[in-house]
Formats: sequence, C-alpha cells, structure tokens
Amino acid sequence: MRAAIGWERNFLRNRAYVQLGLKINNSASLERNIQKIINSVSGFHVKVSDWNLLPTKEKTPVYKLPSTLKTLDDACKFMYKNHTRPMTEALASIGANNDTIVLNINHAAADGMFLVSLLNYLNKHENEEVHLPEIFESVDYVFDHEIKSYNGVPAPFNTVNPNLSRIIAKDTLHLAMDNTSHHTSASSNLANFKCYNPKTKSVHHLTENLWSSIILTISAFNGNFNTKGCGTCIDLRRFMKVQPDFRHCNIFSSITVNAEATKDTSVGEFMKILRSDFNSKVKSGFHFGYLKQIQEGKIPPIGALPGVGADMSSLGTFKVGGDITDAWFNIALRGDRALGSSTFTCFTVDNGINQTFHGRLRHSSFTLSDYDAQVYVDSIHHALENITDDMSCGLAIDILSDFQKKNSKSNLNDIVMF
Repeated sequence: MRAAIGWERNFLRNRAYVQLGLKINNSASLERNIQKIINSVSGFHVKVSDWNLLPTKEKTPVYKLPSTLKTLDDACKFMYKNHTRPMTEALASIGANNDTIVLNINHAAADGMFLVSLLNYLNKHENEEVHLPEIFESVDYVFDHEIKSYNGVPAPFNTVNPNLSRIIAKDTLHLAMDNTSHHTSASSNLANFKCYNPKTKSVHHLTENLWSSIILTISAFNGNFNTKGCGTCIDLRRFMKVQPDFRHCNIFSSITVNAEATKDTSVGEFMKILRSDFNSKVKSGFHFGYLKQIQEGKIPPIGALPGVGADMSSLGTFKVGGDITDAWFNIALRGDRALGSSTFTCFTVDNGINQTFHGRLRHSSFTLSDYDAQVYVDSIHHALENITDDMSCGLAIDILSDFQKKNSKSNLNDIVMF
C-alpha cells in the first residue's frame, strides 16, 4: 500500500480515464490480447481507499460491448460511460465484442506513452511474461530528488496559467452543462502535411509545427496575436536512470512553451523560438517544477482566467498490423474539472500502407461549444496542411481566419433555431 501522490489524486478526483480501442481480425487473437492486457496492466490489480493505492486480487470482468457501435471512438465513449468500475474495486476495466477491445483506465495508472508501449507489446505474438509490482511506481518516486530540489520559477497549472494562449468562446448559445468532457476530431493523411518529407516518408519538426499551428489558430480565432504560449505534455521516461517498463504507468509532466514574435516574424523563425524556449525550460527542470507545484498543493481555483488555455499532447505513432488492424485513443473526465484548459491530443495510426494523423480536442462544454471546438480542430489541421515556414505569422493568421469564417458558417448552418 502507498498513498496516492498529488499528481495521481488530480486524475482520481477528476474521474479522468484514458481509453485504448483496438480492432481485431480474429476471435483467437481477441481472447489472447484480452488476457495479455489484463496480465500486463497494473490498473486491473490496484484499487483506491481513502486516497491510498492498494493491491487487489479481485477477478477482472470482461464487459460485453454492443455490436452496433460503429467506430472505435464510439466504443471508447461507451466503455467510459457504462463500464468504468468503482475505484474501490480497480482502476481499470476492459470490454469487447467480436472484433473490438477497449481498455478503460484511470489516467493515474496510464498515460499516452504507456498505451503506445502496450500496443507495441501486443503486436509481439510471443507471450512475453510481465512481472508487475503490487503497486505501480509514481513519477514522484522515480524523480524524487529532481522534484524536491527544483528551485526555479514557479510552474503554474495549465488551467490558471496566464502565459498560455487562450480560446475565447464565440458560440456561447450552445454551451452546455454536460458533466463529461467532450471531444471533437479531425483526421488527415500525414503525407499532406507541409512538414512531411516524401523521401523519408516521415514528418520533420512536427512538434514545432503543432505548437505554431495551435497558437496561430487561436490568434486567428480571437483576432489578435498577443499571448503566445502552449502547454505541452512531456514524457519523462527519457530522463529515467533505469529502463522504463510496465511499472512506470504515468510518467509525464507539462512545460509551457512561449515565444516573443510579431506578425512580421516568419513562421519558421516562430517555430525556432518556441523550440528554443522548450529546450531552455527542459534544461532548467521546469517539468519537475510543475510536478512540485501539484505536490505542494499550490493549485489556484479553476476559472480565474477568461477563456480556455491551450494544451497539447502528442502521442507519436500507433503501429498496427497482423491481428490488430486499427487503434484509437480517447480521454474523458468530469466536465466541471475541464473548464480552464483544453488539450489537443494527436496520434498517427500506421498500418504499413497509410499513415493517418488524428487530432482530438478534449474540452468542457461549459466553456467551449462543440461548434467552436470543431472549428479549432479543423483549423489546426488546415494549418498543418497549408502553412509554410516562409510565410509571415500575420499572413498565416489571415489564412486561418478566412478558413475559420467559412468553416464556422457551415457549422452554424446545421443549427435549427426555435
């Protein structure tokens, strides 16, 4: 038994769960992968009591998913809504039908890169044995010295960070009191991105392109180019002194990336400034300061700033093939706990033939309507497909503003007024 750390309590309190949805092409593989997931994911074997994490030997039920669910996204949402187990029983649940598996697990016990590693493990046909500890290791345990010794500038929580670009809602008519966070999505062929290199069949400097696309999209949406910043999830496994494994389930933090620029600054230069700021903050240990603030309970009340702060999480690539033909990521939490920030989560599914980039905005319908959110996501994809390094930031904002006006009009045409 151990006490849940502040970082973990944040996800437990917010009912924040991540889902990994998988398409499977044969029944034998379905059963095999269900057992591999249960045997290798600590969340099935850990429960919560009075903010303490305890081992549990309770048998894991496999819930039946309706065959009528059309997409992996539908299956992930259904699993969260209908089959999230009480935390007093376990932190994870699993469901399946004849061609789909969904893992639903509290974010305290799994982050995005953990799910990428899990998929890589499932792609191996041999039954490699996994030895799980009674309780998974916390990020504070892994980086105890680094977190305690951080004495740099305070690293505020994203919901109340004044250094983030913030989306100011336009469509206030369709804000809703839904107590589960919403998602809007867009998908693109990775080969259509301006940062894609056809010779290497890969993207270059995607992270910088994502930062600039998000900030420029918000600037176009708000009609100004003032605060220029984006929260960025950072995988901390790269800093570990030991080889990470399935004991290390939630090992990430956040860094705020900022840039001083004008509308005359080229997009390429803007991206270089953002990257330089990120590298500088990594060197100073800003990501450890972020965790230290949470550990010390120095999180101001949500809603202290107008609008919704920009945040990004890039998971990299889900490689599929063989028995596993498709993969999907989702995150859901309480709507009233997602008010102050919205995370653009992105991942690429590579099936060996096509590379499909999926961008998803997790937002609260309390502060951002689905219509505004869809314009935001579509605009980020439009930027990735159309904005080039040699353009000025001002020109990029104009291009995105024109796109948003056309896109928002087509969205609002679908609304029936009474």
